[in-house]
Amino acid sequence: MLKTFHIPRTKTAVGAVLLFVAVSILVYGNSLSNEFVSWDDQSLIVENPIVAQMNARTVSAAFSSFDPELYIPLTFVSYQLDHLVGGTNPFVYHLHNLVLHVFNSLLVAWLIWILIGNGWIALLAGLLFAVHPINTEAVAWASARKDVLSAFFFFAALLSWLGWKTNRDKKLYTLSVLLFLLGLLSKVSILMLPVALLLLDLCFYEEKPTIRLLKNKIPFIFLSAIFGFIALYGKQANLVQSTLFEKFLMAARSTVFYPGKIFVPAGLSPLYPYNGMISFAVPAFYLSFLAVVLGLIFAIFIRKRNRHLSFGLLFFFLTLIPSFFNYYKGGNVYVASDRYVYIPLIGFIVIFAAVIRDWLHSADSFKILKSRKIILTSVSILVLSASSVASARQAAIWSDNETLYGHVLDFYPEAGGAHNNLGMEYLAQRRLDEAVEKFQEALSIQPDPRVNSNLAAAYFQKGEFDKSYAEYLKVLKFGPDLPDGYYGIGNIYEKQGKLEEAADYYRKALGIDPKYVNALNNLGGVLIRLKRWPDAIATLEKSLELKPDFTESYYNLGGAYLRDGNFEKAIENLDMALELKPDDPDALANLAEAWYGKKDIDKTAKYLKKSLYLQPGNPMAMDLLFRMKRDGYVK
Repeated sequence: MLKTFHIPRTKTAVGAVLLFVAVSILVYGNSLSNEFVSWDDQSLIVENPIVAQMNARTVSAAFSSFDPELYIPLTFVSYQLDHLVGGTNPFVYHLHNLVLHVFNSLLVAWLIWILIGNGWIALLAGLLFAVHPINTEAVAWASARKDVLSAFFFFAALLSWLGWKTNRDKKLYTLSVLLFLLGLLSKVSILMLPVALLLLDLCFYEEKPTIRLLKNKIPFIFLSAIFGFIALYGKQANLVQSTLFEKFLMAARSTVFYPGKIFVPAGLSPLYPYNGMISFAVPAFYLSFLAVVLGLIFAIFIRKRNRHLSFGLLFFFLTLIPSFFNYYKGGNVYVASDRYVYIPLIGFIVIFAAVIRDWLHSADSFKILKSRKIILTSVSILVLSASSVASARQAAIWSDNETLYGHVLDFYPEAGGAHNNLGMEYLAQRRLDEAVEKFQEALSIQPDPRVNSNLAAAYFQKGEFDKSYAEYLKVLKFGPDLPDGYYGIGNIYEKQGKLEEAADYYRKALGIDPKYVNALNNLGGVLIRLKRWPDAIATLEKSLELKPDFTESYYNLGGAYLRDGNFEKAIENLDMALELKPDDPDALANLAEAWYGKKDIDKTAKYLKKSLYLQPGNPMAMDLLFRMKRDGYVK
């Protein structure tokens, strides 16, 4: 039975903090220079209007939005704070993740100290958690903020609960409930906390499994139920992609998969794709199922004889359960994700710490104890050093898109999603032939209309409009609920000067997704060319409502107001465009045009000169210069 809630002395706590900070910086310091990657970072952070500002409206939006599947309002607020400090500088976001991981590692060490009763072993356990390679994804990936943030509240709630169990201080009980709520607002995956509390009761307080044990868990169970329903609502589209039996089989497979990566963390990857048949007839599935069943039976029956082993195994499995609904992502199947084991890993760390403690306690002489301590120290240094090197290398793969997806393909060349994402990176770099090749490889692994859309975009940039059009038709055929096919054909028609047809297809795209800001922006641009100024203005203003930092929409809206004769509004929007993109020669030329409309020749000349300096011969600037000469303002 746990009778003592250890509280470290101030000097001990400060020393531990400094040690964990130093080790974490040494191991994960390279992640601070990582870029944002295309995998969720763009949608969650860089292009997310909720994150771009912190005010009553955006905080309210954070608490009334999904990501799009998960309800993570507190994570959004944490990103807002990062944006407030450093804008979209990745350093700030990565540093925040690292700080949270340091705190989590300290909390883990504290938890192990309470459960094991040995401070030095707890320190080793906390350091192992800090540097274990399987945790690298949660630290080095900015979008994994929800995992490290929710884990912080999970561990803190667990410790507060243990404090209440020992001291019966109602404030600690209330604090535990509050921390759990904050954790659920960060990510719902910690909803198994009530079960973890029940495990603590059964394994460490020698309480029999009765209904009475649930009484003090009611607030926690209530919160888990509420957020569980919210999570199911957000993931309803994902849930229907597989049958319950398939989820059951994949759950068994991943449960067996993770321990292998924990004990031998080699070949770690952001993606673990599976392209085979999900069936009980496949040995990997029925053997995994058998292993899980036997493991659970063993853990339950061993409870009274070895409480730490029982707790560790059951904690690992039960806290892993929320991840059992996440195998299907973007139409692809993945066996596991490293970040999903961030909290479940504690189960094995508890077992590891208990084994070491018992091994030391079993020494029947001082000489044997001393030799065992030397062995433990040597092995610990070796394991922690090897883990640190592996984690530092793993953190480096998150440095940019090309490195990230290239790493995945080194281990899993059949990962269609990685081929597609690498193709998108090549597309962004204008390496168009390589992009086409990657998209074609992705399609050869698994047909996907979204990849057809990306391939069409690559052909479009190459100027091969017939091939692009053919791919977009495939999008319309196989992905009729995707707006990209209509949007892409609209782009082709606009490029060919078929403006009415382009506008029609942009409207069709918006009929599927009214918040498709690129379609709104392009439609606004087409309406300008069709000289429908009021319609263009209304369309572009809607685009900016949805994405307040959309440079191109400010530019187009400024152009619409300029051609409509509203020079004040034109200047206002063009100033915004230039604030976001200061060296845009076209925006500068339009701004000069607006000031010329207001007869302010000095400001006209100022912006005209800058436009021509940035792009000598800019057509709009040259046209204005010709008119200024004609009007006698320039000799």
